[in-house]
Amino acid sequence: MGNPALGIETAVLLKEESTPGTREDCSTGAEHLDLINETLDYKPMLFDGPVFAGDRQKRATMDFVTHHDGGGSVVCRPRSAQLENMLPLIFGAVDTDHVPITDDATDLKAFTVECTKSGQDQLALIGTKVNQATFRSEQNSPLELEMALFSLTGARNSGSFTSWAATQMDAEPVFMHGGLGFTSTHAWFDDGNTSYNPECRSIEIVCNNNLDSEAFTNSTDRRLLPPGLFELTGNIVVPYNATTKGFWADMVAATKVKFTATWTDADTSTFAIALVVKLEGDLPQISEAAHQWLTLNFHGVYDDTDAYCIRATNTPHV
Repeated sequence: MGNPALGIETAVLLKEESTPGTREDCSTGAEHLDLINETLDYKPMLFDGPVFAGDRQKRATMDFVTHHDGGGSVVCRPRSAQLENMLPLIFGAVDTDHVPITDDATDLKAFTVECTKSGQDQLALIGTKVNQATFRSEQNSPLELEMALFSLTGARNSGSFTSWAATQMDAEPVFMHGGLGFTSTHAWFDDGNTSYNPECRSIEIVCNNNLDSEAFTNSTDRRLLPPGLFELTGNIVVPYNATTKGFWADMVAATKVKFTATWTDADTSTFAIALVVKLEGDLPQISEAAHQWLTLNFHGVYDDTDAYCIRATNTPHV
């Protein structure tokens, strides 16, 4: 029967589609992800029919494929050059930098995903869009990007899949949490040391396009994946002290808070996310004599002064 297959032969590639819904050739120009984990699948969905009246067993004819569902999630460690091609897939619009779509006439970009699972099965997701993207950075670790995906259609073991290559990962360093810095105009956000402004234990930024994954029409595959309202949420963990306690006044007054998180890699490439948010949460609940960390939850807002709740800027090393 043989030993279980090792996960080392698992690979995920993606490439923007020139014609949305048409599979791209990933042999050139595709992004080969530094994969942490994936849950991608393109699977048939069965109609679970009722038992016939007068019968004590279910008829085989009442279980059949109604439609196919493609999607899943991917967690990776992105490089600067990869973000150049991945940010447009997440946000879908450009206003100097990458920003959310603000109307219902513009669609998100579609891309092809190829996945090889432990060297055993291969699948392609076609007409894929990003439903949710999470940027996650925490102490002593590289920046991670998690993407939840839906696709229009797919292919299984078609024999036309591209081999994974580590060329880009070997050529570029990761963005480490130790290379993260902040800028802000809020006094409580500045601990007095501009090199570490503020002392950040972790930060998570969640961008949700709210795709309508149930927009099936008269077909066995999706033909539509319309985006819904764009939502920005997240949290940042900082020390609770005489400086950061100032967040409470901004939260109570529902004050608009603006700050920018910037990662710099070992090649001096930078990736910056500028946020316009309002805070939510509670004061710490102290139950022991230990150092206290403050989790600041936030959600994105915009107004006539700040037209976008988030703006992402990638500046590769030259």
